[in-house]
Amino acid sequence: MRTRSKVFFKVEQDADGYPGVGSESIWAASGPDEKSLIIDNIPFFATEANWGDVIAVDERDGVWWFRQVLRKSPFSLIRIVFFRTDEQQRVNSELTTFGCQTEYWAERKLLSVAVPNEKVQAVELFLDNEASLGSLDYEEPIIRGQR
Repeated sequence: MRTRSKVFFKVEQDADGYPGVGSESIWAASGPDEKSLIIDNIPFFATEANWGDVIAVDERDGVWWFRQVLRKSPFSLIRIVFFRTDEQQRVNSELTTFGCQTEYWAERKLLSVAVPNEKVQAVELFLDNEASLGSLDYEEPIIRGQR
């Protein structure tokens, strides 16, 4: 049986102090050995690993901390901020048709998206169109697919 644990990632803040947190905890399932975990949800701020990645961790003071990616998943990471939250469900629904996995944080108006690597270009085209309409903007912290 797989067990789930929290693993912590250091988060760098930009010049404006965004995102206002120094770390992010992400759920992970037990990995192939005692010092590895499999990322089990999509990060909102961390930029080193994504959903499905097998990672190495270090334990400090009873807490797991990310060390490195051991095996990359077949997913890229895109994050979307909504300026018009009434568009969130429609955009989320469209992304799932590309085979994406998503997680939404309503208070921050953020949607984190694990994009199948072979769908990166199609998702970028869709999001470019949505961004041109002014309802959202997006960033691509981890792109592993073909462009």
